Amino acid sequence: MVGAQWITRGLGLVSTAILARLLAPQDFGLVAMATVIAGFLGVLFTFGIDTALIQNTNATRADWDAAWTIRVGQGIILALLLVVTAPLAALFYAEPRVTVIILVLAAGAIVAGFENIGIVAFRKDLQFHRDFQYTLAKKIVQIAVTITLAFIFHNYWALLAGIVLGQAFSSLASYMVHPFRPRWSLARTRHILGFTSRMAFINLAQYITLEGERFIVGGLTGIRQTGLYFVSNEVANIPTTELSGSISRATVPGLAKLKHDRERLRAGYLNVFGFVALFSLPAGVGVAIVAGDLVPVMLGPQWTDAVSLVQLLAVAGALRAVSGPAYNLLIVLGRLNMAAMICWFQTISQIILLVPVIGYFGLVGAATLNCALAGLTLAIYVVQIERCSGVSLWDHLSVLWRPVVSTLLMVAICSVIPGIFAVPVIELTSTILVGASSYTLVGLVLWLISGRPRGPEQHLLEMIGRRFDISLTQSQ
Repeated sequence: MVGAQWITRGLGLVSTAILARLLAPQDFGLVAMATVIAGFLGVLFTFGIDTALIQNTNATRADWDAAWTIRVGQGIILALLLVVTAPLAALFYAEPRVTVIILVLAAGAIVAGFENIGIVAFRKDLQFHRDFQYTLAKKIVQIAVTITLAFIFHNYWALLAGIVLGQAFSSLASYMVHPFRPRWSLARTRHILGFTSRMAFINLAQYITLEGERFIVGGLTGIRQTGLYFVSNEVANIPTTELSGSISRATVPGLAKLKHDRERLRAGYLNVFGFVALFSLPAGVGVAIVAGDLVPVMLGPQWTDAVSLVQLLAVAGALRAVSGPAYNLLIVLGRLNMAAMICWFQTISQIILLVPVIGYFGLVGAATLNCALAGLTLAIYVVQIERCSGVSLWDHLSVLWRPVVSTLLMVAICSVIPGIFAVPVIELTSTILVGASSYTLVGLVLWLISGRPRGPEQHLLEMIGRRFDISLTQSQ
């Protein structure tokens, strides 16, 4: 899943680089105006079906048919809402072309709704290699179509057609890669809708958290400050967002397989929690360590004001990543109301506090608030996990303390490097190498001193050993 995410992101960057030379900025802007509207409505009406099937270990044929029927209905409802919204959006943006773009996206929403629900079984049955192949094929086809049409049209229709034709290919290919053939059925719709409506409520909170922050920061600060903050957020979260999102995609079906075996579920959850911490903490804090060199090297000297923002937001990203497995466990256990309460607590707290914090402390205050809420949310998740699953605070600390101590020692070791090299690129590279090496070495020593406990380190070493044995056998 991590590999799929990084390859997809890489292909997207290559595609953007090519399209940026074939199309004008206003072409991207026009499509972005429409996709913002479609994205918001999609949050409310097309979410949670996959998760409802994955977490239900007793799902029957009726559940799968009902899920497909609901998804088709969601696509039609979304399309109708887009049709109604199209002229209003064009009026708001003062851009009549937005109307046609949204209408085309509405047609794409209907097509996407007919995607074969059977492909969810790839994740439910832990066949991640097949999910990887399907996801990658969709991305490659969409990029190929979009770039080809960009050479032909040289306008925003290439982007729009790429989206819709990509959705059409996705629906068609889903029936080619999986033998399941859904049928119309309303038998289990009430059960599935009860789950998906609560998931939509959670997703709405997460959407408002992101877009609300953008709205408030954009309204209270100037264009330059807004650009600084959100570019800083993108840079700071590169290592943790890709990792946590990909692991979550695999974690939910994995934990769902174990939810009726309390001890195995506990062990599986702690393994994932420790594994995410093992990588996310050094990745996030590592970005904070090298921010002073990373920002000017990556973004240029005009972005030096972003250094402190990147440092704070990188730590916040690491904390959010560590919270991910706990959120996933609540979903698997069906504690959607609790997950929703935590998400809305974070959303409301951010919206209420962001205005005065920015007023007194500026963007650094906003980044600090982001970091503080991420830490507080992690603590709340840990408390709630103990209540609903019996995984105690000590259980969490038993897998968390080694990554934390290793990360702190990494910070101490790397703190002596700044100023040694005159060239920022060399200093950045040296700090990354020293940080990664020291973190790995310290973590291994701590694991050995602890008596080699069964956990993420053990699993990682076993996985590396298996890979080595396979390559060695093949070479022989």
